[in-house]
Amino acid sequence: MNPKLGVIVVLYNPAPSHISNIHTYLEKFDKAWIVDNSENNLIDLGNAFEDSGKVEVIQDGINKGIAKAINIVVQKAIAGKYSWLLTMDQDSFFEKKEIDNYVNTIKRLDGNTDIALVGVNIEMAQEGDCTKSFLEVPHVITSGTFINLYAQPMIGEMKEDLFIDEIDTEYSYRSHLKGWKVVICKGIFMNHTIGKIVKKDLSKSGKLTNRFIHIPVRLYYMTRNHLWVRSVYKKYFPDIFKERAKQLFIIYKNNILYNPDRVGCLKMIFRGWMDFKRNKLGKIQ
Repeated sequence: MNPKLGVIVVLYNPAPSHISNIHTYLEKFDKAWIVDNSENNLIDLGNAFEDSGKVEVIQDGINKGIAKAINIVVQKAIAGKYSWLLTMDQDSFFEKKEIDNYVNTIKRLDGNTDIALVGVNIEMAQEGDCTKSFLEVPHVITSGTFINLYAQPMIGEMKEDLFIDEIDTEYSYRSHLKGWKVVICKGIFMNHTIGKIVKKDLSKSGKLTNRFIHIPVRLYYMTRNHLWVRSVYKKYFPDIFKERAKQLFIIYKNNILYNPDRVGCLKMIFRGWMDFKRNKLGKIQ
């Protein structure tokens, strides 16, 4: 008997291209939940999908954050006896071959697997047969990751007061500590956008280099939530956080040097640090 697979897509002020992204993987699932976290100018999502009963839209004009959106759907999926739930954001999509292989891999996993989360590559697929070759990793990103719904009640819900950012890493670390594995399929690739790309000439050759920048409020959540997660899990995974500190420094450098609103970026980084010191989580006010 094939396991039942569901997918949740979290939207925020989606564009037509984001709806197109969903159609690259929708047909592979028994059920799809589309959660629109947009607060204003809500679009009619019902017209974007066939009225087959396969798609459930949750759209109430409230930005619930990513974690709460996932938690709501996880409970619906468990009640519906689904085995795995794929979590996606609006910027991600698959080529047909990739999603076919990915879903087939998940369907072949034994129901008693010790894997809590299965993710994918977002840079370049590593060599290896994805049906036989998993790579254990410290954490995965939210988009493109299957949650084992059998394991979820033993691991617990996503941490809602992080709101956005670090939700995936926190759940990954917690999974490890509770004895579950976190892996990626070495042979699967997903197209995924991380921030806005700006091209800069950083050499005398005139060759343009991509740099990723973010809106200032995103840097607030990155800063505050990274510091919170580090404060809880660094003692268990010290080497991981050494590397993650370097990654965050690169993000700061790119935004301070190349973001047109560098003053706003600095203010939000500082505010994120201050709110962490105050132990103030949740949605920024």
